[in-house]
Amino acid sequence: GVTVPVETIRASIYDFPKYYDLLFGSDCQAEYHFIRGCFERHAGGPVRRVFEPACGTGRLLVRFARAGYEVAGLPARRRSRDALPVPRNRPCPLTPST
Repeated sequence: GVTVPVETIRASIYDFPKYYDLLFGSDCQAEYHFIRGCFERHAGGPVRRVFEPACGTGRLLVRFARAGYEVAGLPARRRSRDALPVPRNRPCPLTPST
């Protein structure tokens, strides 16, 4: 048999936002509908603004912004902030047109 050297990468999945979204972003639609259902059931009134701490690449916030919510998020890691589809402000506001 042939032995192939394997390089071990010592890092967190959170250090690779594109791959994180590929692994965990497949059910984003279900998460979005679940959160909207929570708003309807528990908010006691209309929800117009959403803030997500540790928002990662902002995949859920983009959906909320497209639905007309005013949204902001604060990514926990620098690499996630670099992957956001908006300017690198803190917090990073997204508008419905984003």
